[in-house]
Amino acid sequence: MRNLFTIFIFLPLTFYAQQTAIFKIDSLPQAGVLLDKNWKYHAGDNPDFAKPEFDDSDWENIDPSKDLKEIPQLWKTDIGWFRFKFDADTSLVNKSIALLVAQTGASEIFLNGQLIGTFGKISTQENQTIAVMPDEGSFIGLPIRKKGEQVLSVRFTVQKNLHYINVVGRENITLKLTTMETSAIGPSIMNNPVVYFEFTRIGIFFTLSIIMLALYFFNRSQKASLYFFLYTFFALISTFLLDIVYRNIDLAATRMGFFIGFAVSWSLSFVFFITAVYEIFNRKRGGIFWIFIAFIIASLIFEITDYKNVLSLTGNYFYLIFFAEIIRVVILAKSQKLLGANIIFTGAIIYVIFVFISKLFLWGYIPAGPNWIYVDFAYNIFLLCLPVSISIFLALESSFASRALKLKLEENEKLSKEKQQILATQNETLERQVTERTTALNQSLENLKATQTQLIQKEKLASLGELTAGIAHEIQNPLNFVNNFSELNVDLAKDIETEIHRPEIDKKYVEELFADLNANQEKINHHGKRASGIVKGMLEHSRNTVGERQMTDVNNLIKEFLPMSFQSMRAKDQNFNADYQMELDESLEKTNIVPQEISRVLVNLFNNAFYAVNEKRILDDGQQTTDNGENKSNANQLSESFKLSESSYMPTVIVSTKKLENAIEIRVKDNGIGIPENIQQKIFQPFFTTKPTGEGTGLGLSLSYDMITKGQGGTLEVESTEGVGSAFIIKLNFSGSKLASIN
Repeated sequence: MRNLFTIFIFLPLTFYAQQTAIFKIDSLPQAGVLLDKNWKYHAGDNPDFAKPEFDDSDWENIDPSKDLKEIPQLWKTDIGWFRFKFDADTSLVNKSIALLVAQTGASEIFLNGQLIGTFGKISTQENQTIAVMPDEGSFIGLPIRKKGEQVLSVRFTVQKNLHYINVVGRENITLKLTTMETSAIGPSIMNNPVVYFEFTRIGIFFTLSIIMLALYFFNRSQKASLYFFLYTFFALISTFLLDIVYRNIDLAATRMGFFIGFAVSWSLSFVFFITAVYEIFNRKRGGIFWIFIAFIIASLIFEITDYKNVLSLTGNYFYLIFFAEIIRVVILAKSQKLLGANIIFTGAIIYVIFVFISKLFLWGYIPAGPNWIYVDFAYNIFLLCLPVSISIFLALESSFASRALKLKLEENEKLSKEKQQILATQNETLERQVTERTTALNQSLENLKATQTQLIQKEKLASLGELTAGIAHEIQNPLNFVNNFSELNVDLAKDIETEIHRPEIDKKYVEELFADLNANQEKINHHGKRASGIVKGMLEHSRNTVGERQMTDVNNLIKEFLPMSFQSMRAKDQNFNADYQMELDESLEKTNIVPQEISRVLVNLFNNAFYAVNEKRILDDGQQTTDNGENKSNANQLSESFKLSESSYMPTVIVSTKKLENAIEIRVKDNGIGIPENIQQKIFQPFFTTKPTGEGTGLGLSLSYDMITKGQGGTLEVESTEGVGSAFIIKLNFSGSKLASIN
């Protein structure tokens, strides 16, 4: 009975002694010692918690190496403390020891009451706390100055306003400390083969993406190359982001953002991979594909919004679903005996085998090896086997396409030799036909040039003939005056002679006779000079050579040639009658022009204006002018629907001049039949005329246009309304450029 009582008395003490056993560190192996047992935690903040002599016997036991969300005590307070006691052997005193730190939060680490390291920023205000996630390669010095009991105290807080997510296989460790000799830290990090695996994977994906992009640009019809490029590109991005997170970034907020980017790019890579497989085997993206897409979207939403491992849902089922769909498409391709199905099928089998092996590592059925080296090895195998199989398939497909192209080229070469012989015979025939037709065309061109020359000469002669007729009609008036006054002077001379022989001379009467004789003589002289001037103008106008530029009064040219043009029209048609007016700007300066050329243009425009008003007169009177019984009016051709409503129409031509800022304007306006809008753009073209056959060559306005625009550097424009009238506007610069003669 006494022994049983003794057992009940000392049993709690024995249990307490086991719970408060101190962690002993006798030596430091190459991989270091993980401090993962006998930790205690207390909520609240007190500087005394860092002192080694502080009594923490009533603190609760805790494992700080768990995931952040698996320790609810951390979320119930702003700041808390971890304490850890260990017994250091004499061999560790004053030795260069480092403390490797992995955490998710903000911390201040104390050894025996002295601050030895700070990670992040601790603040009593939630929005000012900055959590960090240093990689296990981050370390601080652990100065052990004495043997025996040592106390590690960690002031710790969580950045609660941050949404934490995980990457599959990597937890958000709350606090994980490892002691290691400082000299072993560098080799441990540098000799980690996981780093080489990651860089190798990045290099392979980068190379494949460049190759696939090049293949697509060389052959745009091969959409599989584009989709496979997008797969390798997003796989490269996801691998690169993950490497950046675990090698270079400590801030927890930045890491969470990169985790989301990794999850999205990783999911997109598989979407484009399965799309590339569909494209390779000409499969439509049906319901299974869209279910697959919906599954990925839903899993991403759940993984980002809920605290689960990123791709945890897809981590367990995604690969199997992905594999099942690939196998289904490949089996269908094999049944159709499509090229490359066996290659991709082999890659898919390797893929699923190593996915299963990697899961065994993660689930703990197989040792993962130091630094998860075996897991990363299996991970690289299953991740790269499908891209490599696709690359082999595309390479073989390109090889087969090259062989087929080579055979086709050989066939084309044989056919080309036969075609060359046929083409040579056809070329000889075509050359002979081209030579014959060229000769015929040259002959036609010579005939056309001769005809054109004749038409131009005819136009000049017609213009000169019209002008001559007008001059003849105009000169008739002064000649009539000369003849009439000459006859009167003869009678006056006889009367004077009779009066002189009378016995008594009436001196006053004789003086009156002499006065009349002198007056008549002056009129004869005046009208003789007038006739001489008309003849002189005709001679100048009929010259066939280019005149010299002269300072010329344009108003005088109009005064001289407008009446002549009117008389020319009267000579051709005795029934013609019209009113012409001159509204001339007397302030107009002389212009440096060739008067002979400008006079030809004016006469042509005057003749056209009188012709237009005469045609409208004929329509108004309901008459037709005839010549030898033939109808010469073409008014109905110019305006089929035009009907006049006026009963008293007066044909009128108004010629006006106006001084502009740097030019002079000559406007020839008529109230004739006008020009239809659909032919106004053609009237300056050579050989285009609205007159009946035989009445015009179609060169008058063309020559006038060339004289004004090319010779003088001016402009010739038309404003016309059908049935109302037309106005031709000439603008000549004061600079007086040379006028080229148009033959």
